[in-house]
Amino acid sequence: SSYTVDPQEVRKFQVIGRSWWDEKSSGGTGPLHAMNPIRVGFIREQIAFTTFRSDELKSSQLHDLKILDVGSGGGLLSESLARLGANVTGIDPSIENINVAKEHCKIDPLTANINYQALTVEEMASSGAKFDAVCSLEVIEHVKYPQHFVHGCLECVKPGGSLFLSTINRTAKSFLLAIASAEYLLQLVPPGTHEWNKFITPIELRMMIEKSQNPQSHNEEVHVQRMSGMVLRPPCRTSKGAGKLGSLLQWQLSENDLDVNYIVHAVKAG
Repeated sequence: SSYTVDPQEVRKFQVIGRSWWDEKSSGGTGPLHAMNPIRVGFIREQIAFTTFRSDELKSSQLHDLKILDVGSGGGLLSESLARLGANVTGIDPSIENINVAKEHCKIDPLTANINYQALTVEEMASSGAKFDAVCSLEVIEHVKYPQHFVHGCLECVKPGGSLFLSTINRTAKSFLLAIASAEYLLQLVPPGTHEWNKFITPIELRMMIEKSQNPQSHNEEVHVQRMSGMVLRPPCRTSKGAGKLGSLLQWQLSENDLDVNYIVHAVKAG
């Protein structure tokens, strides 16, 4: 089933090809490379807390956990999670993206066992497969029927497991930064990558998550554990040469600023 898949949105990303792994790409993936470390850190920290692994080494906190990456694209998130010891399955409706991800993961023995499949979240949910954690980052603003998409993701979470979603808030600030600046002024991503009316507020996303729980089962209640903003640090000047900027802008988590990018962690009762 491809109920929530928007073919037009899929086409935007399947043309990226091998540029998925180009950190300087203007094809839409460059900012994802810069954002990825804080996304991975948030996921690792939250899973460690909910699975009582916080006292373990960071490199082993995800060891042997089954994690599903929904809308895995070229594999940026999947590979990072695999390097932390997780057993990762990545799904994407685009066979082009899956082929890029399969080819790239073979480079590193730590990522070579990622299980990539050209599937939708509905197809994975209908298979009955359950995971310790399901992640879908910067995806929900590109799907049809986001409420149904969230439900499909939660269907894949086992009792006691975690759901991670990240997206863009629908504010005047997000229009200015994520569309006017990123797409047209700075050209970090292609024009038309985002549609402002598809952005989702934190309140709306919380409601989608809570609505998606099974009303007939108190054992499958879903609770949002944490919401954090993801914000760009101000550029710092280099010590050599007045007026020169440092390297790439870096992202950081903010518990107070969810005006543009933000990430959510929810847990299904078990």
